[in-house]
Amino acid sequence: GGDGGEERQGDLALKLLTWPHTGKLDEAVELVLNKCSDMLLEYCLVFLGTSLERWKGLLDLFLERLRIGSPLTQSFSSLYKSILEHVVTITTPEEFMGLLPANGSLEFFLPLIEQSCRLLLARDLETDLSTPAHRTLSH
Repeated sequence: GGDGGEERQGDLALKLLTWPHTGKLDEAVELVLNKCSDMLLEYCLVFLGTSLERWKGLLDLFLERLRIGSPLTQSFSSLYKSILEHVVTITTPEEFMGLLPANGSLEFFLPLIEQSCRLLLARDLETDLSTPAHRTLSH
């Protein structure tokens, strides 16, 4: 029973849960981007983990969309930025800059590069001072 919409949604959920375990992670991420982009970051946090290679693949997917002429909508731009903001937290500044497009807008990327450097300094300072992880640094 049920209507076709429920069945299609069930198919989508099944694909999104099983594809990452069957070697189709890239296809699953693209499916989330196409069908339910508002949950892309949460989905990627679960299935991409801390793999720089996987996050680079996601960022490359965004850049490919821009190259083929997808309109840079506000939601697309903010989604891309939210993904970069997460990637900043799991990379060093050198790694992060290696993930950015060579022809990117300095105005767009500079605050993220600065954040990456601040995070590195904070981690280094925390290590040097051997402070407990629950303390925060003010800037």
